[in-house]
Amino acid sequence: MLIQYRRFRYKINTGKTFKLSDTIKSTDTIFCPTTKLKYELVAYVNHIGDLPTNGHYTACIKHNNIWYMCDDNNIYVMTLKSELIQRG
Repeated sequence: MLIQYRRFRYKINTGKTFKLSDTIKSTDTIFCPTTKLKYELVAYVNHIGDLPTNGHYTACIKHNNIWYMCDDNNIYVMTLKSELIQRG
């Protein structure tokens, strides 16, 4: 299952797009009552920047129950759950 959060909003009166900065809280699993299936969060993509037309993307992935942040050619182990929440 793929879930996309729309993190930018367009203001019609100014004609400009701005990034939403509020925190999204999520659990590691999502239960879908219609299908009775449980989905586990295994990866997400993070956009760093203020505009949808530019910025930098990182990816966070879970492998063997360990979270990693992939940033271009660098891969870091994410040691704290708070890192997962802050970057998501």
